[in-house]
Amino acid sequence: MVLNKEKYEKSLMIKMSEQEHRQIKLLATNQGKTIKDFLFSLLDEKYPDWRNDNN
Repeated sequence: MVLNKEKYEKSLMIKMSEQEHRQIKLLATNQGKTIKDFLFSLLDEKYPDWRNDNN
């Protein structure tokens, strides 16, 4: 684990095909985002309070 200033960080591994990875990376790149930032923005749109501890 990597120590963050506030807490430990976790990793998430998702198995996918090379084609799926390429398509997700292309979508993210077209928006000027990393894959992580792209996926988090999708979560923010669909579930605006997902980061809130009170869920």
